[in-house]
Amino acid sequence: MRGVPRAGAVIPADDLVGMWKDEVGAYYKVDLVDRQPQVVQIIDSDGEVFVVESSGWEASQFVFYYRVPSTDYRVVTTVTGRAGDDKVITWWENSGGDKGEGFMERQ
Repeated sequence: MRGVPRAGAVIPADDLVGMWKDEVGAYYKVDLVDRQPQVVQIIDSDGEVFVVESSGWEASQFVFYYRVPSTDYRVVTTVTGRAGDDKVITWWENSGGDKGEGFMERQ
């Protein structure tokens, strides 16, 4: 499973840093690690903590991978937006074969 390829502008690393909330109420914390954005925590709307496996740039897009402990699904999410956006578009795909589009808003 690889990042979902989508055309879009590269989001500056500093613009990704912070707390984000997706359309279903999950929270994502992004920090700068060695001057690169990294997803460091994901908490689902029901309180389940997802396991972040990796995150970073792939083909000029920010992509992160995580595992959902309750289902053992692995998920890859690609983030697309522009500099200064407080709402970004996401494309995700899980190891169960599901995929879709969503969004995250800065909190």
